[in-house]
Amino acid sequence: MNRTLPLSWVAFVNTGISIIAALITSYVANKILSKNKLLEHRVAEKTKNLSEINSTLEESQSQLRTIFNTTDITFLLLDSDLQILTYNAIANHWSEQSQPDAGNNFLIILPYNL
Repeated sequence: MNRTLPLSWVAFVNTGISIIAALITSYVANKILSKNKLLEHRVAEKTKNLSEINSTLEESQSQLRTIFNTTDITFLLLDSDLQILTYNAIANHWSEQSQPDAGNNFLIILPYNL
């Protein structure tokens, strides 16, 4: 005797499998969306923090430039090889040998009698 399942039983099982697959897909999609929202929130928060830090840095640099450009003290910014990176206006009056051009070695602008 050959027993086969009626077509309605196969359709019922296929429907059940489809429903379970849809539930699993929905669950996974909701988990992914939830994690995505959390990541978006964290990125927005870090971007805001970075923007605030950048603003503070720009304000600090502006204040430093003001001091650098208006003080009566000679400032030369040198690299580790004593190459002049930048200098303020009063440094022009300090040098007896030459103007402190950026890229020159600091030692060439020192007076010989030092």
